[in-house]
Amino acid sequence: MRISVLFVWVIKALNGEQELHPRAVAGRRLVTLPDGSKDLIPFIPYWVQLRNTAHMVQHARAMKAGGPAPALPSEGIYREAQEEFVRTFRDLVEKWRGSDLNLAVCYQKHPDVKLKVEKLIRRQPSALLVVSKGPPILINPFALSGLFGLRRNRRGKDNPGVHAREEAITLFIRLVQHPDASRMGKCLRCGRYFFGRPDQKCCPRPRRCGSYLAAIRATKASWHEMRKGLIARAQDAIRRWELDGVRTPWKPWVARRVRKTEKWVPRAVNRGDLIPPAVATESGDIRRLPKKEKDDAN
Repeated sequence: MRISVLFVWVIKALNGEQELHPRAVAGRRLVTLPDGSKDLIPFIPYWVQLRNTAHMVQHARAMKAGGPAPALPSEGIYREAQEEFVRTFRDLVEKWRGSDLNLAVCYQKHPDVKLKVEKLIRRQPSALLVVSKGPPILINPFALSGLFGLRRNRRGKDNPGVHAREEAITLFIRLVQHPDASRMGKCLRCGRYFFGRPDQKCCPRPRRCGSYLAAIRATKASWHEMRKGLIARAQDAIRRWELDGVRTPWKPWVARRVRKTEKWVPRAVNRGDLIPPAVATESGDIRRLPKKEKDDAN
């Protein structure tokens, strides 16, 4: 299954991995090329890309103005901006997925999503793009200074947190307008996001989350069936205790017949699984049924 570059970044952002991992550092990594060979390529985390872009913009402005470039914020500020990017994008996607991938419904349920998108549009008015689900969205196709095609470079000291939020909203806009947006899912077992078939519930192979989830469900179903039979036998034992007029306390008597501890019986009663005998007092003393009532019950 071939995946576009857009979804590669979407999955990285939602899972917080690779370039968007909280502890990612710049370096080189070994990758497999399309022809099967391996090669080392530069690995640049998102926070480093934010800082490099800010450095180029500030340097260009300083050269144009003929003065020194303002100092960039510390590395920690850019790492926090990376976390803000992941957090903002994940929040937008979760609200959109919770609205059945319908942007119009998402706007109605979450006005803050509409506010964020429209605020970005007002700052960058450009071209009108029509989406298949929901209202049309504006996006600037000519501003290419940002990682995802949008960046508003403000004068003065760089503010990486604002840039990160704007790029997260831009990536969200690109995602909801993509024709294969419905193929992005979230695994019910491990919680990771993936690119697969529409309405796919678990990660594609080789993670085998679907097989594990099916095994867990089958085990739970088997356990519920066994417990249902156990409760039925315990309730039948309670009925026999009432009809036979047993003189011993009913809780240990019933527990012995279902091969459980005496504490299991009151727990089952408290959960509402078992109905205690009507002829037993709270202390466990026994009151015999009259012979006539006993005969009628039999």
